[in-house]
This record gives sequence, structure tokens and C-alpha cells, in this order.
Amino acid sequence: MSDSPALPYPQDATTWPRPTPRDAPAQYVLVVEQTVGNSDRFWWTVRPEPVALTATTRAQAREAALDLARRFEPENPWRKLDRTILRQSEDAFIVVIHGATKAFHFRVSVAEQVD
Repeated sequence: MSDSPALPYPQDATTWPRPTPRDAPAQYVLVVEQTVGNSDRFWWTVRPEPVALTATTRAQAREAALDLARRFEPENPWRKLDRTILRQSEDAFIVVIHGATKAFHFRVSVAEQVD
């Protein structure tokens, strides 16, 4: 006999996964991941908080992500000289910002809020 806890889902494959109600439209958010800190210590974080969108389709959310990739001003570098936008996938962009002495990058992603 096993002491492991019961699985949180039915073991009958015909009933799992249960269908998810789709009465409400999907809620899309834009997530910005960037390098923050200063010359002593840098770290990668989600900042600012993810932005909830009023977009009703994923295509609209993707357009908003590209717009944000073009306009967002990251914390680093302090003096921004040039910006290169790379499409990583349909839902994500990597933006390289060249500064006076160093280049930094940030990522803008479309995500669907599930809970």
C-alpha cells in the first residue's frame, strides 16, 4: 500500500481534463521582463506589474505587445541610444537597447490570465 496522497484529478482518462467554461472572454495581459539594478548588482524581473488589456482577441493583444516593445522605456540603460526589436514568437518580442557603454534587453510577452 502506498502512502502517497491521492491525485487531485480523476484517474479515468475519459473524464479528464474537464472542459473549461468559456462564457467569459479571455483576459490577456502584457508582461515586461527586464534587467533592473545598477552597476553593483543587476537582476532580471517582471516590472512593471503585468498590464491587463481590454483586447478581445489574441491578435489585438499581439498588436499591443508590439506597440509596447516600441514605446517602453526600461530602467537600463540610463542613456538609450538605439533600439532593436526581435520577434521571438507570435506572442513575444525581445528588445535590445544600446546605451552609451552597454547594451541591455527586455522582453514583452502576451499572456492569457487563467486564474
